[in-house]
Amino acid sequence: MSAIKTKETELQIASYEKVTYPAILLGRLAVDNTERGKGIGKYLINHCITFAFLRLRKKLGVVS
Repeated sequence: MSAIKTKETELQIASYEKVTYPAILLGRLAVDNTERGKGIGKYLINHCITFAFLRLRKKLGVVS
């Protein structure tokens, strides 16, 4: 788990100094240069997002 921090909300509420939004932090992903352009990177990202949403959402409080 991680969080995205912003300095102001869209409503610019003066009493809120910082606002954080929950997030899932992915580690570094890479595709070998010889395999680039084959959609492998897109597949990896989609797999990670799907895994997090379907398998971890109840444990981590992920909502869509």
